[in-house]
Amino acid sequence: LLAMNLQQAPKVAEAILQMNMFTHYDRHMIGQLCEKAGLMQFALEHYQDASDLKRVMLHAHSMTPEFLEQYFARMAPETALECLSDLMRHNRQNLQVVVRVAIKYHEQIGASKLVEMFESFGSNEGVFYFLGAILS
Repeated sequence: LLAMNLQQAPKVAEAILQMNMFTHYDRHMIGQLCEKAGLMQFALEHYQDASDLKRVMLHAHSMTPEFLEQYFARMAPETALECLSDLMRHNRQNLQVVVRVAIKYHEQIGASKLVEMFESFGSNEGVFYFLGAILS
């Protein structure tokens, strides 16, 4: 039912996913179908593999900053840092969300690693906002 709706009626599938009606299903397959249907937040919630997460994260513009910020809490610090780097590499307009996530999870990821990441992209603005928030 869910797979059919993801292929034929993504809005219906989105409503079904929001209701959390199903508990036992192939999460990876549903994640792939969500990704194909453009439901990136739901795709991200269904993936576990770092390569899948990083690929879907490149569509950060279609997700709310609040969702992304909360989602990073689920990630291992190394994976989170890789995803933040990919977000910066892919689109500099992701700077605001990257800074928000960096501020919130700097203790888990490591402030020095985050500063190094911003510096590797020549983002003095990122360093400024990040350090300004955690040092105040």
